[in-house]
Amino acid sequence: MTDVDREIREIAELSDNPLEERIRRQIPHYGFYPGGANAHFVSEVNWHWHGEYEFGYVAEGSILYKTSRSRFILHSGEAIFINSGVLHYLQPLEEGTRLYTQFIDGAFLAEPGSFADERYLRPVAEKRRLDAFPIRRADGEEALLDGLEEGIRLAQERAPFYEFRLKGIFLSVWERVYARASAELLPEEKTGEESDRRVKEMILYIQQHFQEEIAAADIAHSAHVSERECYRLFKGSLEMTPIEFLFSVRIRRAQEMLMRTDKSVLDIALEAGFSSSSYFGKRFREQCGISPGQFRKRYWEMIKG
Repeated sequence: MTDVDREIREIAELSDNPLEERIRRQIPHYGFYPGGANAHFVSEVNWHWHGEYEFGYVAEGSILYKTSRSRFILHSGEAIFINSGVLHYLQPLEEGTRLYTQFIDGAFLAEPGSFADERYLRPVAEKRRLDAFPIRRADGEEALLDGLEEGIRLAQERAPFYEFRLKGIFLSVWERVYARASAELLPEEKTGEESDRRVKEMILYIQQHFQEEIAAADIAHSAHVSERECYRLFKGSLEMTPIEFLFSVRIRRAQEMLMRTDKSVLDIALEAGFSSSSYFGKRFREQCGISPGQFRKRYWEMIKG
């Protein structure tokens, strides 16, 4: 299987989710994404966020994680914590990389509004400087990693009472997360929090209007910032321009239509927000390495066996 064929297979597993990702729950307040990186995304997972706390565990290979403040490379046997509401991006760096991700919200550990919630959960979510941190045995986090590995095993086996055992594991895991948040001595950055909010507003605007003829000025206006500030925020947080992000959303939508409909390439180009099929073909080939027609052909060859 070529790299392009592998990419097509991985795209086929994607759903049309907004950038504020909605986590599929295995049990109330807990989600588990099994099967590894290749089962859930193409060569990357674009910038997004969700309300749940995320724990990613690398079983094989290596993965790059980025937030607007941090950048980590994780290898086999290492993990990461992503705080609630944090913009983040991830990309496998090796073929065959496998990632197991567990998500919890605060209600999994404590009743919302309870003393435990106010004392131990909200302070972590509100610690915006603690956007993410790696979890490595070399840093003395053996117990935390063992807990995440046990959580993966329980979520896969689903033996009787596994839900109770999962909660017990994450209560212990949370002690380490809370300790890490409490150790953060740097002052909170209100300006950084405001930048995150504006970037989220702009990428949601792009997600909602990518089919229309929009320009950087329109994107900037959606967050009530200048066009220059819009470019600064995108480059500073996402390491790409707003127009580059717009095209990445359009290409992803086009890939989905090529796989799931029999619409013509012209119709797909126009529906994805491109002005012509020739320009669409040029941008698609730049990003995917093949033409839209070749992409569709390989996909159908793949699903037919």
